[in-house]
Amino acid sequence: MTNDETIAVRRRSDQSRRSPRRRDAREGNGSFSAWEIRALRPIAWRINHGKELSPPWRSSSAPFANAALRIGGSDGLCREAHRRSRRARRPAGKQEMVDVQHDELRLEGPGAAGKIQPAMVRRDRSAISVVSGRAQSILLCSQFLDEGRGGICEVARLTMQALCGRHDVSALACMEKADFRIGATPVRGFRGSRARFVFDLAMQARRATHIFYDFAGTARARQFVRLPARPYAVWAHGWEVWGEPRRDYEEAIARADIVLVNSVYTMERAYRTLDRSKSVRLCRLATTSDERPGFVGPSEGRPTVLLLGRMDNLLAKGHDILISIWPKVAAAVPGARLVFAGGGEAAERVRALARASRAARSIEIIDFVPADKIDELWRSATIFAMPGFAEGFGLVYIEAMRRGLPVIASREDAGQEINIDGETGFNISRDSPSEIADALIELLRDPDLAQQFGMAGYARWRDHFRFAHFERRFEEATADFLAAS
Repeated sequence: MTNDETIAVRRRSDQSRRSPRRRDAREGNGSFSAWEIRALRPIAWRINHGKELSPPWRSSSAPFANAALRIGGSDGLCREAHRRSRRARRPAGKQEMVDVQHDELRLEGPGAAGKIQPAMVRRDRSAISVVSGRAQSILLCSQFLDEGRGGICEVARLTMQALCGRHDVSALACMEKADFRIGATPVRGFRGSRARFVFDLAMQARRATHIFYDFAGTARARQFVRLPARPYAVWAHGWEVWGEPRRDYEEAIARADIVLVNSVYTMERAYRTLDRSKSVRLCRLATTSDERPGFVGPSEGRPTVLLLGRMDNLLAKGHDILISIWPKVAAAVPGARLVFAGGGEAAERVRALARASRAARSIEIIDFVPADKIDELWRSATIFAMPGFAEGFGLVYIEAMRRGLPVIASREDAGQEINIDGETGFNISRDSPSEIADALIELLRDPDLAQQFGMAGYARWRDHFRFAHFERRFEEATADFLAAS
């Protein structure tokens, strides 16, 4: 390449760095554009065929040079790619495992939905999926991994926690703004740059034995690069797989070696999507801790109904319903208050609804709760209420049970599977807001009933939803998957 050609290529690189289109890609807005796909595929081809990635001014292929510059934006990334591409693959060894029987639910093959039966799973209790005396090398891919980033992020953190004790785990988080560590596990952030995320996925996948994706939206990154043949698992949470999901989500689910589903409700409602899957495993979630909180039970202070959850544009957690019925509750229980915490894109809309309420003075809205204030917020609550319609599991329900609070859930999502109606709280249809109001009034007026439901909820958490329970369920659901290499 001549000096003039080199200057021209670098000039085009500078222009691409200033391009609004490229800036949108860095910030994670929208899907991959056509130019990103064209840029990624040549790089992926060279990575997967063991080719070295030369800096663009030394490359004999002008299209490849342009693609590298478009993704990296500088010759520094090309040098990084050149360095990484020379690393040798980690060799895979001989599998060692034994058979044991367990009662984990699973769903196998097309047309098997609804036929959930106990199954045999290959598992070694002493050392799951040992390869030549070493743990597997796991790559966890997610959108977020930092604490407090929502339910899907929390499931990714649970997955990491369950894997780290037995395997070598590394993680990629597309939307995180910086690199960090969770314990000893390195997490690489990409500031919303899908191009960089997919590029690094192509690099890291060569060294991994297995890949886990936090949900189908992250797993669809596979369509943009030709990855080495590695078994991969993906979580199905709820809304994204119910009904008729996006086609690229369906493809990511269909091609997964196993799909981990968080509840029977989601498994049944996502029947059409999961029907094409190779293997579907039920793996109910849990809290990240086994420890009992310092205070368990409804607050003895001011009667308080708490909803801790994101205020999304659909108001899917029931903020609007609680505001609409609150004047009736406030009139029946003097001094009662309604507290929303969690922030979100619809926070201003929720504030407007609260200001318009006749009981506006007893409604409090908190955008963000620091980690050191969460315990105080839970201790101030008498009831946890979230009459939503989009929960595929509802981790916040089991956290409320861990705190010993009675729960109000709806009959329109998986909350009814977690909360036992008449035992740990009430499950009431969203179409009957008056009944929801009556249930809140009953519990706020009767501390003994609230305490009874709260303690039953705590017992349910203790017996079924501690992290140790999730770890065992996850281990059994993924044993044969992790044994394959």
